[in-house]
Amino acid sequence: MRNRLALFTSMIVVLSGVTLSANAQKATEAFIPIGKSPGVSGVSTYIGTIDSVDVADRTVTIRGDELLESVEISGETKVWLDLSKYKTKNRAATLQDLKEGLRIEAKPQHDRPDRAEWIKIDPGTGG
Repeated sequence: MRNRLALFTSMIVVLSGVTLSANAQKATEAFIPIGKSPGVSGVSTYIGTIDSVDVADRTVTIRGDELLESVEISGETKVWLDLSKYKTKNRAATLQDLKEGLRIEAKPQHDRPDRAEWIKIDPGTGG
C-alpha cells in the first residue's frame, strides 16, 4: 500500500511539472524571439516568410524552404511583433501588421492545424 501511495504521489508531481511547464511557456511565448521557442520552433510551428495575406478570410500563407502553408487567424489567435533584435519588448500586433515578405512563425492549434494558436512577425524584414 505504501509503495502504491508513493508511486501515485510521484506521478502527480511529474504530471504537475509537465502541466506547469507547458503553462509557463504559453505565458511567456510572447517574449520569445522567432525560431527560439524551446521544443516548439521548427518542430510544431511554421517558420518562413509571408507569401500572402487574405484580410477578408483572415488567413496568412507562409512560405518556407519546402513549405507553403495557410493558417486562419481567429479572434483567439495571439499575434505579436518580434522586436527582440531591437532590444525592446515584443508587443501585440494586428492582422494589419501582416505584410508580404515579412518573416513569420506560426503555431497551429493542436486540434485545428488550419488555425493559428499564435503568430510572431518580424517587422524589420521583407519589403
